[in-house]
Amino acid sequence: MLTQFRLFRLDSTDGSSEVLNRFLREHRITQLERQFVAGGPESFYSVLVEYEVGATDPRYEKKGRVDYPQALQGEHLSRYQRLCEWRAKQAREDGVPVYAILNNSQAEQASALESPSLVALEKIPGIGKGRLQRYGKAILEQLRTEVTADA
Repeated sequence: MLTQFRLFRLDSTDGSSEVLNRFLREHRITQLERQFVAGGPESFYSVLVEYEVGATDPRYEKKGRVDYPQALQGEHLSRYQRLCEWRAKQAREDGVPVYAILNNSQAEQASALESPSLVALEKIPGIGKGRLQRYGKAILEQLRTEVTADA
């Protein structure tokens, strides 16, 4: 990899810290040095960033996203949609974002369970004892609910 350097001047009034933060998120940083330059009202921080060209920090690379309603079919899709509708309602009641209850991947994996149970839910990555205690029974109720057509 080719190493490059970039110098930033951080002034508290010009929004330059956001430019630096964005740069740091988008690049693989190998070293960072900062120095306060005293000059009374003209004081600022000078930040020297060493980074690798062509490399991005893998923590911030976009992962492939799945459009679950488009990818699922039949009962799997019905269960997923019921679970997501319940999740949205529950999130509003609890004052939390929907992903604090289940993220989309967890909702999809739960909706795919052949025999939904607390033990099966706990095997889904990211669903631990806390979520099971708080939401486990309600999740199972959504997965076991049969859709009835209006007559």
